[in-house]
Amino acid sequence: MRVLIVDDHDLFRAGLALLLRNLFPGIELLHASTLSQGLKHALGELLNIVFLDLDLPDGYGCNALAELRESRPS
Repeated sequence: MRVLIVDDHDLFRAGLALLLRNLFPGIELLHASTLSQGLKHALGELLNIVFLDLDLPDGYGCNALAELRESRPS
């Protein structure tokens, strides 16, 4: 399973990653601290799940979510 975590708080990303690794030992995690990094990963990688912070310094996550749904409906 490939999961992308997009959040501007390093500690939150690290904590969520630790939790996910404990629950799913074979998980592959990608991290992004900005919306633009997250979109780049999401549009260029095959992912199963995206955890997206809706309030990021470089953009509003709901707009990015709509863009992702249009670009990658799967």
